[in-house]
Amino acid sequence: MSATLAVRSPRPAVLDDVPLRVDRDEVLRFQGYKKDVDVPDATVLALFEEALGLGESLIEPRVVYRTVKVTGQGPDLIEAGGQSLHIPEIARRWGALEECQAAIPAGVKVTNRISPGYAGWDTAEQSALFALCAGEPIGVTLNASCVMTPAKSISFLVGVGPAVRVDHYFTQCRRCWMRECAYRRAPALVTVRR
Repeated sequence: MSATLAVRSPRPAVLDDVPLRVDRDEVLRFQGYKKDVDVPDATVLALFEEALGLGESLIEPRVVYRTVKVTGQGPDLIEAGGQSLHIPEIARRWGALEECQAAIPAGVKVTNRISPGYAGWDTAEQSALFALCAGEPIGVTLNASCVMTPAKSISFLVGVGPAVRVDHYFTQCRRCWMRECAYRRAPALVTVRR
């Protein structure tokens, strides 16, 4: 596969050699251990290593993606590949698009990702996303309730274009209102009352 095809493919392209690394500190943080404060004992570390080995034996990271020309765009709508994707406030979030793409290649101006079920995007829209780029080439299916199998599969959409808006991927913790969250990575930029 050429580098151009790997980045902007009008038909579904499969990537099999997806590097995956589990960050031990991140796992421990989600278990409630604060870095440089809480020190897990040997039993916890042994459990981590055992779970990591089991997880690595069970997962097969793969990606299928496709680039689709955008034919219409509105405040809450992207039309591409014969599908209408109804995503609240997408024009404000992303700006003017040329293409939708399910991979973030180097050297191309690309928006942050959005997934059905997040940012107000209805999970029922998963079927339109799958119509653009089906998961079957990598063994991912969608049931009538728009839930993917295997269960830990992720679908998402990104936009490509010279005028797109890009959030520079700072930690979402800076926007979160939960002051005492055990999983917080960074302080909030402003106080948010809820």
